[in-house]
Amino acid sequence: MNRARSRTSPKGFRHKLLYAFLACALITAGTPHVLASYRISGDSMQPTLHDGDRVLAAQAPLCEVIGGIHRGDVVIFRQGDRRFIKRITAEPGEWVRDEDQHRIRLAQDEYYVMGDNRPLSLDSRSFGPVNAAQIIAKVVFRFR
Repeated sequence: MNRARSRTSPKGFRHKLLYAFLACALITAGTPHVLASYRISGDSMQPTLHDGDRVLAAQAPLCEVIGGIHRGDVVIFRQGDRRFIKRITAEPGEWVRDEDQHRIRLAQDEYYVMGDNRPLSLDSRSFGPVNAAQIIAKVVFRFR
């Protein structure tokens, strides 16, 4: 039996790889307000993210284009003059229990966030829900 195989020549593969690299470089360098790199500081997101890891995050305007923000997403947000990285555990309109075990309903522009390493995390259990306007990016890729 004789089968035809589709093969890309080494030269063709290199050209495709070069074009992909250049496209990524142009997108990343040309649009820092769309994608940004952040370094993780602290252990509150272990085992998912470790101190010193880096993440690539879609800035807020791009979040809606790539599916919005939902439970399970890891986001970067401002709380006062600090930036935090946490996981969305509840979305707008949902009911949650606060640190005192009171049931509260999130407003239509609020999210409840928690670190994956709950005992070490400063999160919504401490400072309350996060307003959508405080979210500056959604993590799309992690690299070490």
